[in-house]
Amino acid sequence: MNPKILPALISVVVSFIVLTVLSFFMTKFLLNSNQDFMTFFEEKWLMTLAIVVVFVGYKHFFSNRK
Repeated sequence: MNPKILPALISVVVSFIVLTVLSFFMTKFLLNSNQDFMTFFEEKWLMTLAIVVVFVGYKHFFSNRK
């Protein structure tokens, strides 16, 4: 098993949680949205997960190549 997978998975989970909460509060306060968290999460979870997987995957698997 690749030793980079576990740190990458942990990083994906933490980044997904932080980015989702941060984007919810940015939408709530900067755009004066009345949307609750579950509605926001249902609409944005796939896009947020895709962004996190792309950036964390690049960081853990491709940025260390020389």
